[in-house]
Amino acid sequence: MQFDARTAKALQPGQHMAFDDYPGLRLSAMAKVRTWFYRYRSTVDGRLRQVSIGHWPSMSFPAAIVAWEALKNQRDSGSDPVLEAKQAKLEAKALILKREAANSENAYTVRVLCDEYLTGHVWSYN
Repeated sequence: MQFDARTAKALQPGQHMAFDDYPGLRLSAMAKVRTWFYRYRSTVDGRLRQVSIGHWPSMSFPAAIVAWEALKNQRDSGSDPVLEAKQAKLEAKALILKREAANSENAYTVRVLCDEYLTGHVWSYN
């Protein structure tokens, strides 16, 4: 199927367009948006996966093809784009938790304030 803007605009929620020249590239219609997806079979575990590329019309058909090619090349090289994205998200979350833990150790809390007040003003007079 060739891309046609009128057909894309007329898609009903739940319908999609697939393109013969670009295997795995789809334009799926939801209630309010049309989203570009790349569907593929994972080289890691053989499962069918889907990754969102962008929304139409803010991402044009040629831009979706460029993004599709990048994801397809990534998959063809033996990696799984969805699993790599999940791994990157987990690493970012772990980094944030590590920073929060470091900040909480050095945080100036009410307890520290009270201890400083008591040792500096109340107990120093005894």
